[in-house]
Amino acid sequence: GDAEGLWLRDGLLVWASRSNDGYPGFFGLGNADMARVAGPDLAIGRVWRPWWGNGSRNLIAVGISGGGVPQIVSELSMGGDSQSVGDAFHAGPLVFSSREKTESEVVGTNTVVESAWFPGPARLEANVVVADDGMSKTNVTASNEGEWRPVTNSYPVLRWWSHYELDVVDYGFDPAAPVRRPALVLPGALEGVARDGSLLFTAAWKTGDAKESRKAWLDACAYDGIAVHLIDSTPIADEGLSETYAVVARNEVAYVARGGWSTDAKQRMESWYLSDGGQWSRGATVGTAGAPGELRMFGEVLLARSGGATELFRVQNAPGLDALPVIQTPGCYGGELGRADGDLLRGVWLPLWEYGAVRVGP
Repeated sequence: GDAEGLWLRDGLLVWASRSNDGYPGFFGLGNADMARVAGPDLAIGRVWRPWWGNGSRNLIAVGISGGGVPQIVSELSMGGDSQSVGDAFHAGPLVFSSREKTESEVVGTNTVVESAWFPGPARLEANVVVADDGMSKTNVTASNEGEWRPVTNSYPVLRWWSHYELDVVDYGFDPAAPVRRPALVLPGALEGVARDGSLLFTAAWKTGDAKESRKAWLDACAYDGIAVHLIDSTPIADEGLSETYAVVARNEVAYVARGGWSTDAKQRMESWYLSDGGQWSRGATVGTAGAPGELRMFGEVLLARSGGATELFRVQNAPGLDALPVIQTPGCYGGELGRADGDLLRGVWLPLWEYGAVRVGP
């Protein structure tokens, strides 16, 4: 498991789990780590237990008063019949996250001619063996001959799709009793929020006509506290062309890694923003070294990683993209971007587990 800390205001920190995979402990934090970031009471207290996974996000609000030991204020599970996806975001006292539910339907039948083994009638065969001492023993074996024959089988053809929902939790009135607003339909997984939570960015693969391949779409939505309204959408990947994507949003700009794994794929990083007319507009485009992988923001630094290659971009002059120097890490050490930290001045540091941490730039 893993978690991210969301500072809603001075004295109020909300830990939001990124996943719920059953890792025993506080979302993957050990006692020593927990004691440093949230006090010994939390490190050994009631949150130190397995969150055995149904894929739902958990929120733990921690109150931190001046000089005092942090205390758990409230706990909230975003459980349901769907799975939490992506990261959690906040705007003022509101925490935003999204859930995904996958469904399917039978849209046809595939008829396939295959080979199947048909056993013959079982026969018992007796074999008498005489030992050196003159004693005889009878061994009985079963003979089961058969043959391969062609058969015709029918298999259902399934069409799969996902539903996405927005969860908003309000800690503004009483952090000890946060208000979870009714879930709202989203066009995709939540990738970021802007304008104090009134602007949402989502992305997801969507299936159109049966004759078309799946495409990934980047969506901009307006949120008024009661409903979600689609502003504009733009395609960012085509499964039929072996394309893929990754998205991260900062302020009012969405940064999209585009490309794929085919030999002629055009690997690039793009910035997208909404025009005054409410339509997606592409800002900068720069080439990248590999197919889209992971994207993370560290202040003004955008980190892109594909396989073992890491690239850094400065996004201060949004929607511009300026390449930054990078220090490549040995591929065998791995490292998890979800636990990295840093900024433009301090550099971006990537933890390498028992090997310590390494600066990847700039």
